[in-house]
This record gives sequence, structure tokens and C-alpha cells, in this order.
Amino acid sequence: QIEALGITASGVNNETVPGSITVVVPASLDGFALNELFDVTVKFASDNSNYNDCETIIKAKVIDKMPQNITLTVNGDMVYGSTNITPVVTGSISDQITYSVVSGTAVVVEDNQLKIVGAGNATIKAVSAGNNDYAEGSATCVVNIAKAPVEIKWEGTEERSYDGTASNVTAYYVDLAGAKVDVDVIDGDKTNAGTYTAKVAPFAHANYELTAEQTAQYTITKKAITEIKWNGTETRTYDGQASNVSAYYVDIAGASVPVTVSNGDQTNANTHTATVNSFEHANYKLTSEQTAQYTITK
Repeated sequence: QIEALGITASGVNNETVPGSITVVVPASLDGFALNELFDVTVKFASDNSNYNDCETIIKAKVIDKMPQNITLTVNGDMVYGSTNITPVVTGSISDQITYSVVSGTAVVVEDNQLKIVGAGNATIKAVSAGNNDYAEGSATCVVNIAKAPVEIKWEGTEERSYDGTASNVTAYYVDLAGAKVDVDVIDGDKTNAGTYTAKVAPFAHANYELTAEQTAQYTITKKAITEIKWNGTETRTYDGQASNVSAYYVDIAGASVPVTVSNGDQTNANTHTATVNSFEHANYKLTSEQTAQYTITK
């Protein structure tokens, strides 16, 4: 920018003279210091027949360099774990652009490249180098780096038979460094037979997030009863009293659990067959009919 000094133009009796003025400045201001005076040629082309064209030399001085009105934007997917940020600078007169981080920890500068190192907000700055005619230009831009979504992996969801112990369903994700990160699980510790849904508990992490509820089903089947034990099947002599054949199974805690017996109450002399039909209890099941013979002699 230059400031011209002492430019005046008037006709006879301060008459306004129509025409055009052309100011000729040096092709370059290189070498001129601020406020240094230099010659500027002013040419006047008259549109009035009573006045001739004329030109004069006036003094001017440099008052400032031309500004660079640059803008800074960014391209690319702003997610933790993505590639480096691609900045876009417009309005610059220079190929020498220097970047820096004004605030925030999600972005750092390495070898003048903007590198994503975490999730969060960061303010970045671009500076375009100036020259003899243009001042240095700068612009800032706020970028928001989103947290990286995680993929949940499950362990302990295999179907198993009831054994009286609590399930141990666990979950984890693998971070960008390849490390296994455990997460809390809700309802992954069921003991009794049934089908259950475990889910990942909400969690807060600086750089990772769940984008949707994560669940997994697991099943504890009823334990198969492999042996029925019998009482009252000893051979006895007819006495007019009904038999009392009973049956039970032993659970995993060692307790005897009675079961229903059919045809275990015969009175008359003969060989009889007592039966336990297939059944299901809360955590146990008998999948096939079990029988035992007992004899009442004459």
C-alpha cells in the first residue's frame, strides 16, 4: 500500500475539469523501506477542449505491505486413528506455509504435517510467508476429532451344561496399538439353566466409544441325570401292605432329590415294574424313562 503526497488538480477559478487520471508507480516496491519517499508519475487526460493533457511527478511513500487474506480449512475424515489432516490454504501468495497448533492435544505438528494423536478439539494455524510486497498472512481453523468406534469381541458365550458355578462372560476391544482392552459386562455371571443376554456396560474413554449397545446371548443347558437311585425294591413276602418303592437322583451338591415313581405301590404277590418318567427340573433333566423291578413273594 502506498500513500500519495500533494495531489491536487483544478481548472480556472477552481473549475472542475472532466478527464481521467492515471497514476504510474514503479513496477516493484522491492528495496523501498517503510515511509521511504519515491517518485510517482500522475498523468491527466482532459475531456475539455479548453484544457490540455498534462502530467506531473509527485512524491509517495510506502506505508505498509499488502495483506494476505488467507483462509484455512481441512479435508479428510476427522476420526482418531485416521490418516493425517490435509489442510487447504487459499489466498496465499507463497508456497511456504507453516502449521502450528494453537490449542488442544488431539493434533500435533511433525515435519510441518498435522498429525492426529487423539480425539477432541484442536485449533490449528497456518502462516503464509510474506515478501517485499506482501505481509505475512495467517488463519486459524478449529477441528473436531471424533472418537474411534470399537468392535466388541466376546469370550465365555459357548453353550455349557449347568454345573452350579457362575458364568464368566467377558468382552473386550482391540485398540489401534493392537492391545486388548477389557470392558465391563452386565449380566454375564448367571448360574442357573437358561438363555441370557449379556451387554457391555457404558464406558468413557478419551479416544474410543461405543456407537451402539453391544450384547451377546449365552445358554446354560440343564444337566442330564445319568443315574436314578431306587429304594424299596428288595424282595419281600406278601403282607397285605402296599409297597413303597421310591427313587431319587443326587445333585451336584451331593443332595438327594426325590422324584415321582409310577407303579411303586403294588400290594399283591408278583414281580412288578416301577417307573420314573422323563422330566425336567429347574437345572436338571431326565431324558429317558427309568425302571426298576421289585418282587413280592407268596
